[in-house]
Amino acid sequence: MEPEKVAKSKGYQATKNGDVIGPTGKKLSLNKNSRGYLCFGARVDGKVRSIPVHRFVAYYYLGDVALTSECVRHLDGNQKNNKLINLKPGTLAENYSDNSSSWKTLFASLGASANKKLKETDIPEIKKALAKGESIKNLASRYSVSRKTIEKIRDGKTWK
Repeated sequence: MEPEKVAKSKGYQATKNGDVIGPTGKKLSLNKNSRGYLCFGARVDGKVRSIPVHRFVAYYYLGDVALTSECVRHLDGNQKNNKLINLKPGTLAENYSDNSSSWKTLFASLGASANKKLKETDIPEIKKALAKGESIKNLASRYSVSRKTIEKIRDGKTWK
Protein backbone atom coordinates (compact mmCIF):
# COMPACT_ATOMS: atom_id res chain seq x y z
CA MET A 1 0.00 0.00 0.00
CA GLU A 2 1.26 3.49 -0.81
CA PRO A 3 2.74 5.35 2.19
CA GLU A 4 0.21 8.18 1.73
CA LYS A 5 -2.68 5.72 2.15
CA VAL A 6 -1.10 4.11 5.20
CA ALA A 7 -0.50 7.50 6.82
CA LYS A 8 -4.13 8.55 6.26
CA SER A 9 -5.40 5.23 7.63
CA LYS A 10 -3.26 5.75 10.76
CA GLY A 11 -4.89 9.11 11.46
CA TYR A 12 -2.54 11.59 9.81
CA GLN A 13 -4.45 14.54 8.39
CA ALA A 14 -3.70 17.32 5.93
CA THR A 15 -4.98 20.88 5.95
CA LYS A 16 -5.84 22.83 2.83
CA ASN A 17 -2.97 25.15 3.79
CA GLY A 18 -0.46 22.32 3.36
CA ASP A 19 0.15 21.42 6.99
CA VAL A 20 0.21 17.84 8.24
CA ILE A 21 -1.41 16.92 11.53
CA GLY A 22 -0.22 13.78 13.29
CA PRO A 23 -2.46 11.15 14.88
CA THR A 24 -2.10 12.93 18.25
CA GLY A 25 -3.60 16.11 16.78
CA LYS A 26 -0.36 18.10 16.70
CA LYS A 27 1.01 19.87 13.64
CA LEU A 28 4.10 18.02 12.45
CA SER A 29 7.46 19.59 11.79
CA LEU A 30 8.57 18.99 8.24
CA ASN A 31 11.94 18.15 6.72
CA LYS A 32 13.29 18.87 3.26
CA ASN A 33 14.35 15.83 1.22
CA SER A 34 17.32 15.73 -1.16
CA ARG A 35 15.10 16.98 -4.02
CA GLY A 36 13.88 20.01 -2.07
CA TYR A 37 10.38 18.74 -1.23
CA LEU A 38 8.94 19.08 2.27
CA CYS A 39 8.32 15.67 3.86
CA PHE A 40 7.15 14.11 7.11
CA GLY A 41 7.94 10.74 8.62
CA ALA A 42 5.34 8.04 9.23
CA ARG A 43 5.73 4.39 10.17
CA VAL A 44 4.83 2.15 7.22
CA ASP A 45 5.37 -1.61 7.35
CA GLY A 46 7.51 -1.26 10.45
CA LYS A 47 9.81 1.39 8.97
CA VAL A 48 9.68 5.16 9.14
CA ARG A 49 9.06 6.40 5.60
CA SER A 50 9.55 9.92 4.34
CA ILE A 51 6.30 11.08 2.72
CA PRO A 52 6.28 14.18 0.49
CA VAL A 53 3.76 16.66 1.87
CA HIS A 54 2.44 17.71 -1.55
CA ARG A 55 1.59 14.11 -2.44
CA PHE A 56 -0.10 13.53 0.94
CA VAL A 57 -2.14 16.75 0.76
CA ALA A 58 -3.25 15.92 -2.78
CA TYR A 59 -4.17 12.34 -1.83
CA TYR A 60 -5.96 13.46 1.34
CA TYR A 61 -8.30 15.76 -0.61
CA LEU A 62 -8.33 14.37 -4.16
CA GLY A 63 -8.06 10.63 -3.53
CA ASP A 64 -6.39 7.97 -5.65
CA VAL A 65 -5.96 10.19 -8.71
CA ALA A 66 -3.10 11.88 -6.83
CA LEU A 67 -1.29 8.55 -6.55
CA THR A 68 -2.05 7.14 -9.99
CA SER A 69 -1.00 10.22 -11.98
CA GLU A 70 2.63 10.60 -13.02
CA CYS A 71 3.18 13.35 -10.48
CA VAL A 72 1.54 15.97 -8.27
CA ARG A 73 2.31 19.39 -9.69
CA HIS A 74 3.07 22.62 -7.82
CA LEU A 75 1.24 25.02 -10.11
CA ASP A 76 3.40 27.99 -9.06
CA GLY A 77 6.63 25.93 -9.33
CA ASN A 78 7.36 26.48 -5.62
CA GLN A 79 8.09 23.11 -3.97
CA LYS A 80 7.43 24.58 -0.53
CA ASN A 81 3.91 25.81 -1.37
CA ASN A 82 1.82 22.77 -0.48
CA LYS A 83 -1.54 24.52 -0.30
CA LEU A 84 -4.25 22.42 -1.93
CA ILE A 85 -5.10 25.24 -4.35
CA ASN A 86 -1.50 25.02 -5.66
CA LEU A 87 -1.47 21.25 -6.20
CA LYS A 88 -2.80 19.30 -9.16
CA PRO A 89 -2.19 15.76 -10.38
CA GLY A 90 -0.70 15.71 -13.85
CA THR A 91 1.98 14.56 -16.22
CA LEU A 92 5.71 15.15 -16.05
CA ALA A 93 5.41 17.39 -19.10
CA GLU A 94 2.81 19.55 -17.35
CA ASN A 95 4.95 19.63 -14.22
CA TYR A 96 7.94 20.77 -16.27
CA SER A 97 5.93 23.58 -17.85
CA ASP A 98 4.89 24.86 -14.40
CA ASN A 99 8.48 25.76 -13.51
CA SER A 100 10.56 28.88 -14.09
CA SER A 101 13.02 29.14 -16.96
CA SER A 102 15.97 29.07 -14.51
CA TRP A 103 14.67 25.79 -13.05
CA LYS A 104 14.25 24.36 -16.56
CA THR A 105 17.85 25.25 -17.39
CA LEU A 106 19.09 23.53 -14.22
CA PHE A 107 16.86 20.49 -14.89
CA ALA A 108 18.20 20.14 -18.43
CA SER A 109 21.81 20.49 -17.27
CA LEU A 110 21.42 17.72 -14.70
CA GLY A 111 19.85 15.31 -17.17
CA ALA A 112 16.23 14.48 -16.46
CA SER A 113 16.29 10.98 -15.04
CA ALA A 114 12.51 11.22 -14.66
CA ASN A 115 12.26 11.05 -18.45
CA LYS A 116 14.39 7.91 -18.70
CA LYS A 117 12.50 5.06 -20.30
CA LEU A 118 13.00 1.54 -19.07
CA LYS A 119 13.41 -1.20 -21.64
CA GLU A 120 11.10 -4.19 -21.55
CA THR A 121 14.12 -6.37 -20.74
CA ASP A 122 14.87 -4.26 -17.62
CA ILE A 123 11.62 -5.23 -15.90
CA PRO A 124 12.36 -8.93 -15.22
CA GLU A 125 15.83 -7.95 -14.00
CA ILE A 126 14.32 -5.39 -11.60
CA LYS A 127 11.75 -7.89 -10.33
CA LYS A 128 14.47 -10.50 -9.79
CA ALA A 129 16.65 -8.00 -7.90
CA LEU A 130 13.70 -7.00 -5.72
CA ALA A 131 12.97 -10.66 -4.97
CA LYS A 132 16.59 -11.09 -3.87
CA GLY A 133 16.19 -8.14 -1.49
CA GLU A 134 17.94 -5.34 -3.37
CA SER A 135 16.72 -1.96 -2.16
CA ILE A 136 14.37 0.23 -4.15
CA LYS A 137 16.80 3.11 -3.71
CA ASN A 138 19.68 1.17 -5.29
CA LEU A 139 17.56 -0.03 -8.21
CA ALA A 140 16.21 3.47 -8.87
CA SER A 141 19.76 4.79 -8.93
CA ARG A 142 21.06 1.98 -11.15
CA TYR A 143 18.29 2.41 -13.74
CA SER A 144 18.12 6.24 -13.42
CA VAL A 145 14.43 6.27 -12.57
CA SER A 146 12.46 7.39 -9.55
CA ARG A 147 11.88 5.20 -6.52
CA LYS A 148 8.16 5.48 -7.28
CA THR A 149 8.76 3.81 -10.66
CA ILE A 150 10.49 0.87 -8.96
CA GLU A 151 7.71 0.69 -6.34
CA LYS A 152 5.09 0.55 -9.11
CA ILE A 153 6.98 -2.28 -10.80
CA ARG A 154 7.18 -4.10 -7.47
CA ASP A 155 3.45 -3.59 -6.85
CA GLY A 156 2.48 -4.71 -10.35
CA LYS A 157 1.03 -1.32 -11.29
CA THR A 158 3.48 -0.84 -14.16
CA TRP A 159 4.92 -3.37 -16.59
CA LYS A 160 2.69 -6.29 -15.57
